[in-house]
Amino acid sequence: QDQSGNIVNRTATYDVYKECSSTKKVYTQSDYGTCSKTCGGGVQYRNYDMRDNNTNKVCSSNKDQRNCNTQDCCSKVNEVAGEYGKCSKSCGYGEKKRTVTGYSAYNNQVCYTREESTSCKIKSCSSGGGGGGGGCHGPSCGCGGCGDVGHGPGWS
Repeated sequence: QDQSGNIVNRTATYDVYKECSSTKKVYTQSDYGTCSKTCGGGVQYRNYDMRDNNTNKVCSSNKDQRNCNTQDCCSKVNEVAGEYGKCSKSCGYGEKKRTVTGYSAYNNQVCYTREESTSCKIKSCSSGGGGGGGGCHGPSCGCGGCGDVGHGPGWS
């Protein structure tokens, strides 16, 4: 593990280019590069070089790797809701639906879609009989028995 507690895999790929002429060697290491993935487990690399102090030629090279961005891609999500569709009833109470899509905040992949619904009422249903009553007049208008308007079930 490194100082931050990350697991580090040292790959012993020593490439000896030339014998180092100097007894003094300079050890250098690069910073870790960019992670190979934005989420779901990627890898970062950095190089270690042993250089001849006099010639600055690389005597040997080593590469480290560590895991990075190991969080699940869908652990942080941005939701986008579509527009509601039309009301399911032309009068009285009905339902309208829309789709909500959850996108990964890390790489914008679709994590889920779900449907939402809400109640809607375009207008009150009328009897059309000139009674002047307005309101709901039967189960076909989307209000069931319509007991909420002072009429009993089964009327038309």
